[in-house]
Amino acid sequence: MRKKEYMLVRKHLNFSRRWGPSLAVLLLNTGLFTAGITLAQADFWGATVLAIALLAFAMNQAYLVVHECAHNTFLPTTLANTLVGNLYGGLALIPFLARKQEHTKHHLWTGNVEHEPSTKRGMEAFLKQTVWQRLVLQVAWKTGLPIFSGLEVVSLWRLGLRPRADLRLAIPHLGSNAIALAGIVGLLWLLQGQLALFLASALFYLFLVEFFNLPHHLDSEVYDGDQKAPLWEHDRFSQSGQAIPIISQVYLLNFNYHVEHHFYPGLPWHQLPKAHKGLANAAPDQLPDSHSEWRWLIQQRSQSADTVFAKYHEFNRRRA
Repeated sequence: MRKKEYMLVRKHLNFSRRWGPSLAVLLLNTGLFTAGITLAQADFWGATVLAIALLAFAMNQAYLVVHECAHNTFLPTTLANTLVGNLYGGLALIPFLARKQEHTKHHLWTGNVEHEPSTKRGMEAFLKQTVWQRLVLQVAWKTGLPIFSGLEVVSLWRLGLRPRADLRLAIPHLGSNAIALAGIVGLLWLLQGQLALFLASALFYLFLVEFFNLPHHLDSEVYDGDQKAPLWEHDRFSQSGQAIPIISQVYLLNFNYHVEHHFYPGLPWHQLPKAHKGLANAAPDQLPDSHSEWRWLIQQRSQSADTVFAKYHEFNRRRA
């Protein structure tokens, strides 16, 4: 994207944060969790399956709420975003402050193999893997086991639990970790200790995280060095998914407009469709095509992990 068109569209966007749309999302998420927990108590296998699905979708939406709170764009005040982010972090199985810290780096260094956390993990996973690790990765990729989102959760907890000498950093992270852990324990308590059902829901939730997240960056460029890419060039490192009427707005918080989100990371989620429309009108030849997550999933999962992630090997060979 050229800077001129990027700035032209930016001038017409509304960066004001609002209570109404986000409170409606929280109400929907509460309904999903309530329905899932209620069905989990029924002594019928169909109800159990539905409970697992509802809980997984509720966790995934909680993950999206945490994402918006990390940007301080979900609610009008920083305090409200911090409180909701921490509370919903437990429902998404992750500590909020660690997620916020890592995601800030993600936007600063999108596509950078040395500084952006998830890209760096991807590079290291493919360059330092043992024979057994390579086998596990191949099996997980072909079967759809969510190994990448699982590694993200582990990484965030490791980041959250990392010892910090500065108490001004250590105490907030300890508090965020404690709230997240309390949320997980509380959810298990509401499920009356049904660990198997909880783990099944968590596994499906991690699959959903990969389903909606991997297409956004996996096919994009990577680079190295200490020079950050300007925001109007983030279409080189990001891709958008297709908008699904109602579901995208009400459930996904317009997360499918991922290029637009990277162009304007401080734009509230409910304004992203306007950003998409503005960019499509101002620079239709520059806005990348969106793609269907289902088509992407079928196409990419039908190939080997080595083929799909070949860009890491190729990039490393160019650097050598």
